[in-house]
Amino acid sequence: TMNIMKGILAEVKDGKLILTGTNSLLRIEKTLELVEGEDGSTVFPAKLFSDIVRKLSDDVITVTSDERGSATISTMMSTFNIVCFSADEFPSEEQFEEGRTLRISKDVFMQMVKKTAFAASRDESRGILLGILIRSMPDSIKMVALDGFRIASARTENVMGEESELVIAAGILNELVSILSDSELENDEIVFRFNDKKAEVKTLDSRITMSLLKGTFISYENLIPKDFSVSVFVSRSSLRESVERASLLALDGRNNLVKLRFEDDELRISSQSDSGKVDEVIAIQKEGENMEIGFNSKYLLEGLKVIEDENIILKLNSSVTPCVIEPMSGNYTYLLLPVRISS
Repeated sequence: TMNIMKGILAEVKDGKLILTGTNSLLRIEKTLELVEGEDGSTVFPAKLFSDIVRKLSDDVITVTSDERGSATISTMMSTFNIVCFSADEFPSEEQFEEGRTLRISKDVFMQMVKKTAFAASRDESRGILLGILIRSMPDSIKMVALDGFRIASARTENVMGEESELVIAAGILNELVSILSDSELENDEIVFRFNDKKAEVKTLDSRITMSLLKGTFISYENLIPKDFSVSVFVSRSSLRESVERASLLALDGRNNLVKLRFEDDELRISSQSDSGKVDEVIAIQKEGENMEIGFNSKYLLEGLKVIEDENIILKLNSSVTPCVIEPMSGNYTYLLLPVRISS
């Protein structure tokens, strides 16, 4: 809430410019090479400073600041004078005490965040459910997110074979993915160094420090059924496109409801509201009895959009128990609670 927290600390040291932004949960430090520079520091108002720099067309800009709290940003064509904050007021960084380490491929990490972050709770009162569990086991690394309506779990092989666990807010991991997409890493590998309170990731030119969420993550494995009476094999793209069309009317109704009826070798997808109704039929392979079940179309589509495999399997037991959707490769699990439908 302090104005200084809306600023970017700019420090010139030994011919390099270090830019730092922070809030209560995240601290980002970026190092840039300078054409020339004189040691010193100030705090720019972040939004104004970034808006100005974004609009400047020259390759080289000159920035000077004085002790009175003002700075000049100039190019061959433009000159801006802005009011800054004192660097002495900027929150100092707590000493990071390294504890454990977790390593994962950059590309794999970014994909796993994409496949799980959407399922984390957005309700600030839900505490640890705002986060993604990153769990390292001897043979694999899992990322898990859940919000009470669905569970998203992605898996990959563990290159280290060590056991560790940390929970980081999904919003922070999305920010980390955004940073990593434009950053270079040694060996193209992310190294999380973390203790009980914070985690740190370094790239060749950045350092990101993240607060961990407190508490114990829910025992999600107990919520995923082990046995199923019905298995349905279907094309992911066909199912996704049909649900997208059905959702055009579902969004007009309550609970974004779409109905799926598994009947022999066909899947019937339907939805209706005051605006009308829609019915679609796609081919499937089914093991087990016929069944009808309802889902929130938004939640169903979010899971289908992040699965990369074309061939997927839906596993069910009844119209009122969870449905599990998995790619045939078996590296991802999406559990979705149904919407109760009247007879």
